[in-house]
Amino acid sequence: MKTKNLIQRKLLLTDKKTTMKTIKSFIIVVLTFLFSINISAQTDWLMVNRCPQRTNYLPEETVLKPPFEIETTISQWGEFILKKDNIFYLPNGGDPNKITVYDNENQKELWRFELEGSGGGISFFPAISGDKIFIGGQNAKGLYALDRLTGEQKWFRDFGNLFRRNPILDNKGHIFISNSSNKLSCLNENTGETIWSIDAPGYLTPTYDNNKVFISTYDDLIALNSKTGEVLWKRIHASGPSGQILVDGSGIFLCVNSTIACYNPETGSEKWYYQLPDSLYVTGFDAGTACLSDSVLCISLVNDSYTHGSLLAINKFTGKKLWKYISEYPFIKGPAAANSIIYSCADYKPWIAGFNQMTGEKVFEDTSQNYWSTIIADHGLYALSSSGITIFKSKTSATSDNSINKDIFITAYPNPTNDEMTISYDIPQTGKTKISLCDINGKEKVILNNKITVAGEYKLHLGKRDINQGIYFIVIKNERFTGRKKLVFIR
Repeated sequence: MKTKNLIQRKLLLTDKKTTMKTIKSFIIVVLTFLFSINISAQTDWLMVNRCPQRTNYLPEETVLKPPFEIETTISQWGEFILKKDNIFYLPNGGDPNKITVYDNENQKELWRFELEGSGGGISFFPAISGDKIFIGGQNAKGLYALDRLTGEQKWFRDFGNLFRRNPILDNKGHIFISNSSNKLSCLNENTGETIWSIDAPGYLTPTYDNNKVFISTYDDLIALNSKTGEVLWKRIHASGPSGQILVDGSGIFLCVNSTIACYNPETGSEKWYYQLPDSLYVTGFDAGTACLSDSVLCISLVNDSYTHGSLLAINKFTGKKLWKYISEYPFIKGPAAANSIIYSCADYKPWIAGFNQMTGEKVFEDTSQNYWSTIIADHGLYALSSSGITIFKSKTSATSDNSINKDIFITAYPNPTNDEMTISYDIPQTGKTKISLCDINGKEKVILNNKITVAGEYKLHLGKRDINQGIYFIVIKNERFTGRKKLVFIR
């Protein structure tokens, strides 16, 4: 490992109180290695409980781990579940489709919104950004932007039936969504006005990453410039219904019909290809059918007779099969992952379980009631069940993160990355602040900052320099406040 005198980097720290006047300070930091972050989600990421690639993976979660106990059950139901600021958002089917918003802290319903003209399963996974939630439904009239705390309508677009057409946002004020007229549109998040629109046939949900929008039509995987809608590249894939797309620094992954493939996000060239055995197919759940973690791609499958569902885990770097679990139930919902465990549940059947992501060993199972949707949030596994919202928490929380007070919330983007990265954090109190980079064993490797820092919001920019791949932590200590975030570097 090279000494820290080999590399010098400028770290820009931007104080929110002086951002509009001057850049308050520059810190020259010497790095001996770089890292890449396993933080697919930003703090205010619109896809609540999802990372930007629409997969339920929380890399920053280090507390949640079996064995579990049911902490509580809340008598609220929906087709899907979202959670933000101790508020549950529960989109649900019926005549009409609706969304119910429940304040868990005060144990009361905040508001409810019904989608005029809709019916059947809602088949739509909402997006949240800032103070707004974006909702549509099956046979509803279009896309609604609502105040997420009051339900007040902000704007509406007449897009018609949004069955299996979920939105994705870029955290830069844009929404990407396909509509019943087979158009993919980029909208202004605040007004709903169209910025650009292109032809895009099929029931498709886009994916966003690094100023690109990826879509999968019946025959093609297409990369678009997110600002203009210009086609950057197009790749023919095995014919089949529009599949789920997942993307990170290691590649873009397409799960469709009986094939799973990984492509280069910049060029569309194929990196690896996995052909499912005869009679097995990728399931097509509305909220997603696959999960992409730091090293594993896990996909929900079903056989052609619809008698047995299964989970397939693939090494995302090589495309090699790691393990497969076959269920007695016909449909296994899209998986969720955190802390090296992959979780899934059956579709309205009495089964929810967790598996070691590398070996497939079952480490958790509950068969006490029917389940149909899961998310991971706030150190808990939240599952919609026949009893309501069932919350699983770890019986013991003895992890390396427990010794750290997480008053300083840290995020980083993009992740994973093998190039540039931005770390954002908030110093709650002026005082001496130490920022250090540690290895997986907690050994301090580099001190990035160690001086009096004024309270405020900061961004720290880093670039790669001769760093071995692996898992690291950035630790911030500010007298009475501390924060810690797991980081991962990939080549």
